[in-house]
Amino acid sequence: METITDYLLFSITGSIIAGVLTAVMIQFLRKHATKMRLIDKPGHRKVHKTVVPVVGGLAIGLAWLLTMISSPLVWKSAPSIFAILGTGILLVFVGILDDRVGLSATKRLAIQLFCSFHIASWGIRLTSLYGIFGIYELNTWASYLITVVLIAGVINAYNLIDGIDGLAGLLTLVSFLVLYVISLVMQNGTLLLCLAAIVGSLVPFLRSNLSKNKIFLGDGGSMLLGFILVVSGLLLIEQAQFSDKLLPETVVSLVFGLFLVPVLDALRVFATRFLRGYSPFHPDKSHLHHSMLSFKLSHVQSTLFITFFVAVLAGFTYLFNTLYNIQTAIVCTSLFFFASSALLRGVVQLNEWKNKVRSLERDGV
Repeated sequence: METITDYLLFSITGSIIAGVLTAVMIQFLRKHATKMRLIDKPGHRKVHKTVVPVVGGLAIGLAWLLTMISSPLVWKSAPSIFAILGTGILLVFVGILDDRVGLSATKRLAIQLFCSFHIASWGIRLTSLYGIFGIYELNTWASYLITVVLIAGVINAYNLIDGIDGLAGLLTLVSFLVLYVISLVMQNGTLLLCLAAIVGSLVPFLRSNLSKNKIFLGDGGSMLLGFILVVSGLLLIEQAQFSDKLLPETVVSLVFGLFLVPVLDALRVFATRFLRGYSPFHPDKSHLHHSMLSFKLSHVQSTLFITFFVAVLAGFTYLFNTLYNIQTAIVCTSLFFFASSALLRGVVQLNEWKNKVRSLERDGV
């Protein structure tokens, strides 16, 4: 491949193949979901009222894997691509196990940290902070530590945000498309196919996830999507150091902007739970998407609003980096997120208080 057109045709073909494979697998797995015990039953913390097949992650993961290994380019690539493929599929099956029998938060985190260290050991690491807080080149220990925490953190963030129909799928679809464009500009064929395959797989999944006869992504699917996103971002950031097509700081600002809402929302929720005396992994309804639902918005409306919010903050991060520097971009957009979240939670709590007052008035108290 020598031109942008060659890369486009190659990746679009891969995307179509992955999409067709995913659609076929969804139909097959949907029929056998009960037998495989891949179903989600209604509960007090869940918004669905009927049993729903949890087969989206398995369908996406298998289609992605088959599309990748069917390409001769992948077999000619660096061995690290097989570490990525193997780790991604491992996370899918860990998620399936969690959906079926329920793994403790400690066990899930331990597996995620192991997977993150495994990827870092293959050389897929952040080697510089590009001037953030005045830090540039990282020593080996710091590189490993930051990379492992970053990968595990992003995996968890996307796992936690998968709480309403369409949100994880649409949010990651937009993010994958941005990374796809960056990869296309930098002409990274193997990564381009990886991203295109996921984009193609997400389209039939979203169609099924948002239909009346819906399916869910599952823990394995959300962890896979978060994993591929963060690893792709790391690869593009590191490649930008040796490319004249994009500055590393530009790629960092775009990648951070895309991850900002899921990651900071997870940190906000963990901190809130801890301050209230609960475990950071204690389940509740304090995530951003729960706040949106409290305004009587539908799942689709909430998903579209949050996706738009992510796109706006990613744009702000890129703009601030262009006008000032990467540190200013990250600090300003993070502060904007926390201020917006505090305002939103304040409005939610005010509405809850008003509803309680009305309820007491109706009861004649």
